[in-house]
Amino acid sequence: MKLQRLSIWDRDNKLWAVHMQGPDDVHACESREVAEATANALNKMIGHVSSPISPICRATVIEWPYTKEEWLKELQNMPEVQG
Repeated sequence: MKLQRLSIWDRDNKLWAVHMQGPDDVHACESREVAEATANALNKMIGHVSSPISPICRATVIEWPYTKEEWLKELQNMPEVQG
């Protein structure tokens, strides 16, 4: 991830994330658009490996529920998901 990406803010000055329902993980995203693309890519990957006996797991877009500092730290560590 390029450090310059950290300066990108959502038009509404909101912090965005992807929430992985099931494992209950929250991952920072630089914008709502990136969060939506990431959630879509993750849901597509999950769909390829799920079965009738798989636990429910789904990615959704949410506003970041923690501090701005935690969002920045998480954003630096978030790998890009290729759709």
